[in-house]
Amino acid sequence: MGTSGHGYPGLGALAGRPGWRWLLAALLAMALTAGAAPAGAAGSRWLTLSTPRVRIHFRPGYEVAAIEAARAAEATLDAMADRLGHAPRDPVHVTLMDVTDLSNGFTDVSYYNRIVIYPAFPVGLGYSTGLSPRMRDWLELVVTHEVVHAVHLDMAEGPARGMRQIFGHVPRFATPNLFQPMAFIEGLATFEETQLVEGGRGEDPLYDMFLRAAVLESALPDIDRALGLYDLGHFQPGAHVYLYGYTWFALVADRYGEQGIRDLQKRFAAVSGLTMPGEVVRRVLGQELESLWREMRQELERHYQDEIATIRAAGETEPTLVEAAARSGAWVAVSPRLSPDGRLLAYAASGPYVEDVRLVDLDTGRDRQLALGLVTAPGGLDWSRDGRYVIYAAADEVEGRVYSDLYQVEVATGRVQRLTHGRRAYAPATGPGGLVAYAARDGLTTRVVVRDPTGAERVLWEPPQGWQLLSLAWSPQGDRLALAVWKPGGGSDLLVLWLSSSPSPRDPAAGPGVAVSRVQPVTDDPFVDDRPSWSPDGRHLLFHSDRDGVYNLYAIDPASGETWRLTNVVTGAFDPVMAPDGQSVFFSWFWAHGYRIARLDASALRWEAVQRPRAPAPDAAWTPEPKDAAAPAVDSLPASWRIGPYTPFESLRPTYWEPLIGERWPGPFLGAATGGLDAVGERAYALAGAVGLATGAPLLYAGYARLLGDGRGPVLTLETSVTPKVHASSPTGAQPGDPYDEVAAVAADLRWQRGGFGGGWQASVGAVRSWIREASSGEPWAQSGRETRLVAGWLGYRQGGEHRWASVRQWSLQGETVLEAADPVDPLAASALVAGWGYVRQRIDGTSFEVRLAAGVGGRQLLPPGGGESGPFAVRAYDSGIFSADAVAVGLSAERAWRLADFRFGLGDAPTFFDDLGLALFTEAAAGWDRADPSRPPGAHLALEPSPGSPALGAGAEVRLRLSLDYGRVGLVVRLGLAQGFAPEPETRWYLRLEAR
Repeated sequence: MGTSGHGYPGLGALAGRPGWRWLLAALLAMALTAGAAPAGAAGSRWLTLSTPRVRIHFRPGYEVAAIEAARAAEATLDAMADRLGHAPRDPVHVTLMDVTDLSNGFTDVSYYNRIVIYPAFPVGLGYSTGLSPRMRDWLELVVTHEVVHAVHLDMAEGPARGMRQIFGHVPRFATPNLFQPMAFIEGLATFEETQLVEGGRGEDPLYDMFLRAAVLESALPDIDRALGLYDLGHFQPGAHVYLYGYTWFALVADRYGEQGIRDLQKRFAAVSGLTMPGEVVRRVLGQELESLWREMRQELERHYQDEIATIRAAGETEPTLVEAAARSGAWVAVSPRLSPDGRLLAYAASGPYVEDVRLVDLDTGRDRQLALGLVTAPGGLDWSRDGRYVIYAAADEVEGRVYSDLYQVEVATGRVQRLTHGRRAYAPATGPGGLVAYAARDGLTTRVVVRDPTGAERVLWEPPQGWQLLSLAWSPQGDRLALAVWKPGGGSDLLVLWLSSSPSPRDPAAGPGVAVSRVQPVTDDPFVDDRPSWSPDGRHLLFHSDRDGVYNLYAIDPASGETWRLTNVVTGAFDPVMAPDGQSVFFSWFWAHGYRIARLDASALRWEAVQRPRAPAPDAAWTPEPKDAAAPAVDSLPASWRIGPYTPFESLRPTYWEPLIGERWPGPFLGAATGGLDAVGERAYALAGAVGLATGAPLLYAGYARLLGDGRGPVLTLETSVTPKVHASSPTGAQPGDPYDEVAAVAADLRWQRGGFGGGWQASVGAVRSWIREASSGEPWAQSGRETRLVAGWLGYRQGGEHRWASVRQWSLQGETVLEAADPVDPLAASALVAGWGYVRQRIDGTSFEVRLAAGVGGRQLLPPGGGESGPFAVRAYDSGIFSADAVAVGLSAERAWRLADFRFGLGDAPTFFDDLGLALFTEAAAGWDRADPSRPPGAHLALEPSPGSPALGAGAEVRLRLSLDYGRVGLVVRLGLAQGFAPEPETRWYLRLEAR
């Protein structure tokens, strides 16, 4: 990159311009020294563990996790070289980015094989994803899954291999497996994850539950619905492309062996995206894809119908749905908790529109939103002992990180108060005297923290290294705290912390006066025992477990170890809580299309004795030992492994080039482009150069972006370009051979952004310097026309919602100010400020009502689009030139929409899916005012006059077809509309628009 800039015609002259030399110097210097780390590793913001085939990038303090990730990645590369017959030529880059409590990972093969892992242990995500504490190790599982992606998507055979040899790692065209259906991509990774890692999703009881429920409710999807990431209009447990993709590959392995999967992937890696997957399957396996899919469904039905019959033969538990909660429209309703008087039920809800804490009045049957928030993961909630508050955990952005924190909402008023900031807190449990215990993350470790009403906190208990806290429950008597913990090796167990008072009158800063006097193990087995809650008398712990292969509710007496199964459901039962009067139990009940809050009378509980999980715990204090105490040692790495400061050069170097061919004015052009992104995602660049074949006109571009502030601060963007432009003397357009201008520009932009669940803001400041000259004049750039602009802009937004009808109220405020240094102008003309407010009421059945109001001042952003286009000042019945407000504009629109057909179908294995057909009626109005005297002196009285063509008023109707392309990667809306304009003059217009969604 350092030599590319000097090769661009004209940029040398730009570099010599006084006042702008620093900008080009900064562009080149930042490209050459991007992120240079200090000489010593101790001072580095990022470190890199290098192995023969992997680069693990991590923050200081994550050395052990980096070694574990490297071991998992190297082992997976070894396994996949045999299983798929392919090994990436270049190193695989893996970045451990502990910036969110929403555990995940992704693989990007756009420039090279880059993986990003969010390593926080998953808590609460299993309800939707199938990730459960059964897994042997989360980091091992997610690294394995993503490295399988990297190997699979790196495969290139036949023409694709030739393409890569010529053009390098050009996105898409040199990675043909990216054209596969999403179910094949994610299904293969999930299948291999299950083969390579103990506790992979394919063998988890959650996946069994998802499939069993689908068979029970005849919800197994046809192939056209399952191949892509499609909006199917209802809850999709496990994400259907993972769940059914895994199931399909399990069938292929059973029928054709693992060689069949290998041959299939080799063939896919040699074809283009124009080849249908069914054709590849037919050629390789000798059977039609749809036929194999039907056979898979039939085998699932036979297997799970037998399971269902066996469960029912033992006497099926039949709970009662809490109808008020069922009517809320929540797809996932979990964590039910009862108020101390037993009259109110709070729960966490997730639906297609918003997430919230909801409240059911069990006497009246009324269900309402209590607080808006991302509460289902990692989540957890509890009532204060006086019944005034619900304390809950919700994820939101904190300094650029998505962390979970504690909040409390006053039930009577709905007033929300934030209790913690950036503590990565979850699983709150309330105790006596206003105490609140919760789990807190510190990097990749967790610990129990207790908080008193004054906000004072102290660490109550730290589990052994590697253990992860899942959930907490404080006993009614206040003397015990029950915990569910995951242990390395897989499975989760219950513990009880016995508490004692520890007043510290001489040290108020010591925090809440409670301490752990004894740790009592309650269960110790390979099963999942989670979400404990106490019976009202404090004798029993209720919890859910998969110990019989199906998630059911259990009870245990911690004192004796006696254990009972309480339910025998066909699908799954979770999160039990007993009513204060002991007459009923509430829990979350799974069905194919979601989790529902259910109730079971105490008389219907089975109390069926089962084998004790372990012998009763001794009275003496117990010190737990981790199952796998052998943590990797940083000072005993293999000889070929080393840890050093991170440098971005290896991942930033160009890995591809792609030709640029076009027909834009001033004639056909030919060139090339490349780009790059570093492994930690803090630096990116793009380079492009072309020349007009008829004119020799250069088209040049260089851009560089840098995320500042240790990954939390603003983004700095630097750009330079040289482009041809239609000559000013040819306003109607020019033909090749006509005179044209050349425009050279240098720009810098600094952009800050913050966002959270309820709203956020963005601000920017930038500068642009441009030069323009007639190309044939030979005029030096130094003597050409030039312009300097300083630009400042900002955008803020806030929204709220109500879950049952998905009502959303939102407002936004955005502005831009342009100060032209060469010639001071009216600030009103050089600025724009737009404020907007909107309200949308979207029913589950597809009916919606929407109203939006916008107002703006200034001239640069107030051009109302038309001709079917939408926008804050749009009137779709007219062209955009109907008026152009350069001072003030207002816009108002209202719309009512209906779903005409909810067909949701695809075209077999084609990458096209139709998921909705709707009708919308709308009315729009816009008005604008111009400055009566644009040449008035600064400070003079501002006079306005209506813009020509203002006001504009129209109404119309649209038929809208929603569809997905490329197996769900691209969402589109086709809008066919008829609009009638009423003012400034009658006009009728038909239009057809295609827009992304």
